[in-house]
Amino acid sequence: MTSTPPEPTGPPTAAVVGAGLAGLAAAFRLHRRGVDVRVFEAAARPGGMVRSHRAGGFLAEAGPHSLSRPDAEVQALFSEAGLGDRRIMPDADRSARFIVREGKLIALPSGPAGILSTPLLSLRARMRILAEPLRPRTRSPGDDESVADLLRRRGMGQEIVDRFLDPFVAGVYAGNPERLSAEHAFPLLLELEREHGSLIRGLLVRSWTGRSERRKEPESEPPIFSFRDGMEEIPRALARPLSARIHLETPVTALTPDESSGWRLHGAHGDLGRFDRILLALPAHRLATLDLPLEAGAILTPISRVPHPPIILLTLGFPRSTGQHPMDGFGMLIPRIEKADILGALFPSTLFSARAPEGHVSVAAFVGGTRQPELASLPDEALEPLVLGELGRLLGIRETPVFRHLARWERSIPQVNVGYAEVKAAAGELERALAGVHLAGSWRNGVSVGDALGSGLAAAERIIGAIHESAGTRSV
Repeated sequence: MTSTPPEPTGPPTAAVVGAGLAGLAAAFRLHRRGVDVRVFEAAARPGGMVRSHRAGGFLAEAGPHSLSRPDAEVQALFSEAGLGDRRIMPDADRSARFIVREGKLIALPSGPAGILSTPLLSLRARMRILAEPLRPRTRSPGDDESVADLLRRRGMGQEIVDRFLDPFVAGVYAGNPERLSAEHAFPLLLELEREHGSLIRGLLVRSWTGRSERRKEPESEPPIFSFRDGMEEIPRALARPLSARIHLETPVTALTPDESSGWRLHGAHGDLGRFDRILLALPAHRLATLDLPLEAGAILTPISRVPHPPIILLTLGFPRSTGQHPMDGFGMLIPRIEKADILGALFPSTLFSARAPEGHVSVAAFVGGTRQPELASLPDEALEPLVLGELGRLLGIRETPVFRHLARWERSIPQVNVGYAEVKAAAGELERALAGVHLAGSWRNGVSVGDALGSGLAAAERIIGAIHESAGTRSV
């Protein structure tokens, strides 16, 4: 004769594994909705790659430097977390983006029309852009193609891939446009083609529509922003109300079904507890190291193969001098064909206030990525001279740095390459195979700060919905 397990009492429980942006956003939302949530993080601080360091009047970021137009859910999250009045906006007159051509910085055109006169491209390449709206659609539904193949299919030609697309992809993904999936890494481009029959026509329509909306709503969300004390204000604010519910330096090694219901988490030092719901908000490469029930093993294979190239972010501070480039913009991107030893650099002290002392500038250079992963393994004593050589050649900086901050990431941005549909399908299959286990993170829903936060919020809503459906007498 078998007995029925007693009905659980008290609020529903959930464990969030990983205290990056996705995990913290989910835990914050679950906590506010009455779920007894616990967060387990292997590192000594929450936030993942989002870390800010202030010293000597300089502020350096170890990861992302800004946030671009988050959706309404993320904006609401910032308000709930008390971040609404902490935002700082860039100077609109100093927000140009530069691309290097033949060793010189050239401002990226501010709109589609400016592309037709830019010195970044030859006359032949500009004529290809002008002719793109006349080309018919040739892609058959369901085909996956690289973003480079998409531009070539639209008649753009290799020069546009090399001079425009490649540096842009390096800046967003530290990736390779010949490998990144147009459908999954840059879905907007395919949406423009579907809706308007042309990339250029679609960009023009969106540009005109955006200007019209900004005229109607002058107080609308700025294109980019950061926070007074850096991007780490986000994880700090989300972690604050969770307090003792976050367990740092507590890596999760396995999860197993509980004898009654729910799941048990296990760590290096034993059992971490039983929970009704589990959210795995881990990078793809970490997810693949967990000891999961047998049925999950084969499902994880596509997820475990997602590349995460190494990258170094070296922030240097210098006295400002008359011989330097004015650095009057967001930063510079460098095409592969320029054969530079850095992917590009940001100009934090130009973009936001309080990033450098009076009379000084800061430059944040990126090294490695899929383009030159071997450079990311250089020792510190070899790395700084390499970066200084490029900054001297491109920006005219000859001064000795008075500030240094180095961030090394052996595995950085997930590469959303051709065939990524298998990864997304595996995520859904894993959630179905392990009922009560949910997934979130930048590898699943997009690599931007807003995407990661949105992924966590969406996962929290799925968990809350599932609890409502199965809680019986309990409610959230």
